[in-house]
Amino acid sequence: FFASIFFDWPLWQLMDAEMHPPGASVAAQATAAQASDAVMPAMLIQAGFYHAGDRQQDDLALWYPDSIGGVLEALLPDGRRLPAEIDPNNPCRFTLKLGAFKTLRYVYCAEPGPPTLLKETKGKTPMRYKLVGLWPVAIAANRFRMAGSPTLARDIVQHGVAVARGVYTAPKVAELLEQLHESFSARANGTSNAGGWFSHHEEYREPPAILQELLQPIGATLDQMLGIGNWEHDGSIQVGFSDGGKVLPKVPNYHIDQMFLNKGEPFSVLVGIPLVGELDQPIGGALAIFERSHILIRDALASLSPEMQDGPLHKAAKLVACWDMCGLHPTLVTAMPGDVYFCHYRTIHGVTPNYRSTRSVAYLRIRLKKEVAQLQAPPINKWTESVLTRDPFLSYTHPLAEM
Repeated sequence: FFASIFFDWPLWQLMDAEMHPPGASVAAQATAAQASDAVMPAMLIQAGFYHAGDRQQDDLALWYPDSIGGVLEALLPDGRRLPAEIDPNNPCRFTLKLGAFKTLRYVYCAEPGPPTLLKETKGKTPMRYKLVGLWPVAIAANRFRMAGSPTLARDIVQHGVAVARGVYTAPKVAELLEQLHESFSARANGTSNAGGWFSHHEEYREPPAILQELLQPIGATLDQMLGIGNWEHDGSIQVGFSDGGKVLPKVPNYHIDQMFLNKGEPFSVLVGIPLVGELDQPIGGALAIFERSHILIRDALASLSPEMQDGPLHKAAKLVACWDMCGLHPTLVTAMPGDVYFCHYRTIHGVTPNYRSTRSVAYLRIRLKKEVAQLQAPPINKWTESVLTRDPFLSYTHPLAEM
């Protein structure tokens, strides 16, 4: 399902202190558990997304709710959340009770490579589940900035994402967000993607008033990032939706927007505007990103052959070939309605499962004006060239954002 290529240690040294380290091995976790009574036995089991081969209907995700220390929960494809009952005699064995007469039994195995689960069924060969992605960790509280802060641009340069609080909280603007959600959800056809969520995308020759109203509160911030008069909206808006329990318990559809298209620098900043939802909760359908992936992807991409970089292979397969989904903890962007986040266009991101209320997020794409970009560098014909040669956002961003 997901190939895994582990990076050498020097690559990890590129990460700053705020980057989450790779998940500890089961052996290391067991040692820590023996050394400290504070570690619950259930914590020996790696939280994350488990894939059951070709039987996607049996995929499940395991996680530890922050409010209940050490209690393991399982997320099932039918929308249910079930507590895992750990065997007191074997902390790597647990059961899920589906009802009065049905119990599922699992054994957690620490094998070479990604951990696995074995689902035991009497008289049958155990079904094997492979860990294909780690559970995201909430972004640090001190990473939320005030609107217009010059630190936002630095955050994009250093981490690949920046979050601003309270940008869309004025009564009229808050009402605008609700109207946008209702308008787009009514027009969406409800066709889900592989992860269970759906979206509606529109492009405009002349941006309607609602887009202008969305851009107005963040205009000063974009001026600081890219320079006054240097940027423009690309004329489109996308709104992504999911109902509670609709997103399947599978690894998010991690991707880079417009990855590997034969276009250089398709846009500079992806803007996310939460409309409705409990997006500050671990299973509320928030965006997950790999911090610093916009930097680390350069070495990862360089490791691929030219045929792999620019060949016909699907972009998702290319990303999996050079990015270890099980070696890094993604970060959960817990921005709420009223907040806004800005992503570097190379940042690896995807939508997490939603087991709570309806959620929706509007996405805008901001790009440098062509005449501005061409003043500083010749056009780049391939997206891969822009990754391997320079970071356009850093090249053109306002001096306040320079490191």
